[in-house]
Amino acid sequence: MLAVLGGSSAFTPLLASALAGLAGEIPRLQVRLQGRDPSHLDPVARFCNLHASARGVDHAYQWTLSPAEAMEGADLVVNQVRVGGWEGRMLDETFPLPFGYPGDETIGPGGLLSALRSAGPVLELGRLAAARAGPGAFFLNMTNPLGVLTAGLGRIPGLRVFGLCELPQVVLEKALAAAGFPADGVEPDYLGVNHQGWFVRVFREGEDILPEILEALDREASLRICGVDLEVLLEWKALPLPYLRLYFHRERERRRLENRPRPRGEELRETARALYEAYAKREDPALPALLGKRKSPWIDKALAPAAASLLGGRRRTLYLSGVEDGGALGLDPPGPVERLCRVSARGPDALPFHEPAPYKGGLFDPILEFMEKILRFEEAALRAALSPGEETILEALLAHPWKIPLDKARTMAQAMVRIHPPGEGGVP
Repeated sequence: MLAVLGGSSAFTPLLASALAGLAGEIPRLQVRLQGRDPSHLDPVARFCNLHASARGVDHAYQWTLSPAEAMEGADLVVNQVRVGGWEGRMLDETFPLPFGYPGDETIGPGGLLSALRSAGPVLELGRLAAARAGPGAFFLNMTNPLGVLTAGLGRIPGLRVFGLCELPQVVLEKALAAAGFPADGVEPDYLGVNHQGWFVRVFREGEDILPEILEALDREASLRICGVDLEVLLEWKALPLPYLRLYFHRERERRRLENRPRPRGEELRETARALYEAYAKREDPALPALLGKRKSPWIDKALAPAAASLLGGRRRTLYLSGVEDGGALGLDPPGPVERLCRVSARGPDALPFHEPAPYKGGLFDPILEFMEKILRFEEAALRAALSPGEETILEALLAHPWKIPLDKARTMAQAMVRIHPPGEGGVP
């Protein structure tokens, strides 16, 4: 049995479609969708059932407003709750801009604002899962800021929690294709935390082909695949994830976000409204074309495959956070790092690095030191989210690798306290 927290999302039918495509591995499946709004849950569950039936698979979708009811006896709990809705995402995207920083729901002041809003409710869901889900159940966290929340969830006794992301796989596949290599048969060494990671070696038949990949990329391919200038890749001799553009090209990204006609969250909110209307009356079981307005590779490449493997399907290699902490790499603090893992019904196991293994004090020290800076910020962000106040928020802002000046950080902290006064929260 699969429980989906935040299952009222207008994009949940994409998950139903992906799971239907994996029915050979999970032929029978009960899915409980949990959310806050019956006017969203009912049409989403209705359409998921319509779609599954048309595909000829025995996957049944029910809905409930109660997180405890959704998770009762579940084998797998997927958390995709968006605390604060699209309005919250819009705030994360726009709040940092007047202060001179790009906005994002994972990184920087926007990520901290997201953590302040989300940590209390998400950790309460984690405690409910530990109490109500089935023995040995897994809790897959998809909610941002994923690293901060996964660290907090990992401290709940009895909760088998992991964060999940498709981005490393997507970046590597695109880079291999651009360099003329097939995607299969490679063994990468990947270092990072969620959304902020690097491929430092890519082996094929015992040979590290990463230098050939980097040499094959031109300026346009580097920007398209990695979001950063080619000079960054060549200097670091590694393949970065696109979110690292917020570090290497921070001012450029701030200007780009300021020049958007409207925040991405606003666009998605309007698309979601139209989809709810379609699901309520649609008789055609095909996915609405409107779903194509939001590319959702994390569903096809990460969430659905992970669910299939954890529910008894074939083993897969996927990128997860929280399977191993940074202490295994010699990092301080030892927060949850993102690792390539082999995933099965027994859970995920981090795959070993090639020798010599990356470890603090050896190869790849610049990247490992960069990871430490992010982990320090995420640890401070979690402390602020669990004990919100001007001083804890200020401490988190000052810990960020952007080196935010004290006066600006203080002004931001005061504004964040006004947005999220201490004592707010509750189960979504």
